[in-house]
Amino acid sequence: MSIIETVRGRASPKALLPAEVQKELASAQAQLADLEGQHGAAALDAMAHEPGAEGRLEDLNRKVVGARERVHTLTGALRVAREREEASILAQRAALQAAQRKAAIQHLRARDDAAVALGGLLEEAAKQYRTLLDRSEKAQAACPILTQWPDGSLCNFADIQRLVVGEMYRVSATSGTDDWKLPGAREPHLNYQWNPQAIPKLGDQMKTASAFVIGKLTGKASG
Repeated sequence: MSIIETVRGRASPKALLPAEVQKELASAQAQLADLEGQHGAAALDAMAHEPGAEGRLEDLNRKVVGARERVHTLTGALRVAREREEASILAQRAALQAAQRKAAIQHLRARDDAAVALGGLLEEAAKQYRTLLDRSEKAQAACPILTQWPDGSLCNFADIQRLVVGEMYRVSATSGTDDWKLPGAREPHLNYQWNPQAIPKLGDQMKTASAFVIGKLTGKASG
């Protein structure tokens, strides 16, 4: 069983990481360097016919050959391990990209549905907004002769616009935050910056203002 077979996954279900193979290769290279260092001295002793030198040289020759083969084997194994690791990284990246593409497509389709629904709601909202403005203008125009139109009626364009912005802030902002993402709009008042749900409802504010004006016009003002 070779380490290359292990790396390729044919001999073991656990793939070795390049760092593990690199560690073994470094050890084999150090062992080879040590054997080659001894080889020169053994060869010189054998040439001088020192007792036992030839046997020691033959033994070192076998060990050097084996060590060189092991270094060669581990070098190949390291190359394969790196290839496997790179392939694994590429596969994981491809899977992640596929998942991200799927999520992006789902979000875009959901966005399209929301845009269609919002378009219909905004069309109706625009009609009601136009009615707010028209009826407010007509109410002021119908003010009885010699009667002063009372302040606080919320009939001016700026007042209505402020109320609409406040209502959008109230229903869209996240409680406890200053999350405000409507284009070109700002929170209606700093007092509500961290508690948008505390803003009085648009309808309630308008009804209160209308009741106040009616009371002034009829002389039956409450309070």
